[in-house]
Amino acid sequence: MFDEHGTRALLGPEDPVRNVTVPAPHASALDVIAIADSRPAPAGHRRRLVLAAAAVAVAGVAISAYVVTRPDPAPPAPQADPDPAPPAPQAVPQPALRMGPVVRPAALQYNSDPPPAGAQLRALADRLAPAPVDSTSGRYSHIRTASWNAVFDDAPGGNTQIIRPQDKEIWYAADASGRVKVTPLPPVYPNEASRQYWERKGVPGTGTGAKVDDPPAGWAGPRQPLPADPAALAKRLGTERGAQSVFFSVRDVYTVHLIPQQTRARILRILADLPGVAWRGSVTDRAGRTGVGISVDTPDARELLIFDPSTGTLLAWDEVEKPADTVAGATLILVQEHTEQLG
Repeated sequence: MFDEHGTRALLGPEDPVRNVTVPAPHASALDVIAIADSRPAPAGHRRRLVLAAAAVAVAGVAISAYVVTRPDPAPPAPQADPDPAPPAPQAVPQPALRMGPVVRPAALQYNSDPPPAGAQLRALADRLAPAPVDSTSGRYSHIRTASWNAVFDDAPGGNTQIIRPQDKEIWYAADASGRVKVTPLPPVYPNEASRQYWERKGVPGTGTGAKVDDPPAGWAGPRQPLPADPAALAKRLGTERGAQSVFFSVRDVYTVHLIPQQTRARILRILADLPGVAWRGSVTDRAGRTGVGISVDTPDARELLIFDPSTGTLLAWDEVEKPADTVAGATLILVQEHTEQLG
């Protein structure tokens, strides 16, 4: 009788979970689904749409920078209230989204012959400044992403793809109960031929608007924080599986965790120790934010992570398929904060 290893050996490359490692038992179902569904499809296969918790965000689109509305000047202060209300907690500014029609890879400072990233990542980890999330407080963790995962058909002449982005927000309490809100965004296209095809045919609708769900405990977010111990954190990120897997894991944890300053520094040092990670220099993400990029290349794809050069917070992830130079998916981390407000 075949055990697990024998069955996987028989299936070989056709094993659907060949390169997937299930996290430790303390991980929530959200973590398991996010890791399993975010893995790239083998070359020559059709990519399937990720509908799980990991937000794979809008690549090749132009998304405006944060817009902060300044309040009108305050009126003269009234007489002191004997029982004043506590001040409202400060929220992280919400970005306004503006989509572009065609997806293109992000421009890199070092597009060819990039230097190794180790020294630069260690220097960034040593000088990290606090991020906005470090100064917020509240019952709920709130994370907002813009997301899509392209479905490409490798058949010759198949220039008819359409990409449907989504704006996703999660709020979750300590028991991982909370709220999930998913809003469809206008479609975008991987190339000009696809855009022209759908403009002639008529662009299909994008749905009826936001969908809001209030999952029970254990389903809106992770049950456990990321481990603080460097060795345990490295294991959680899957360093034994190689740099590409770690890039996916870093993307995954930033979409479901609010990551404190010390843990951000440890993640950067883990990435610095991985072989094959290249420094791409200054990169502007798809929300107009200037960051620093690192990449890992395989024969089939390039994975790119973009970090804030001051706080070390992950801003974005891109995956670009080779040799077509087509963006197959991306993630924008738009808001990370603690808040008292649910939704």
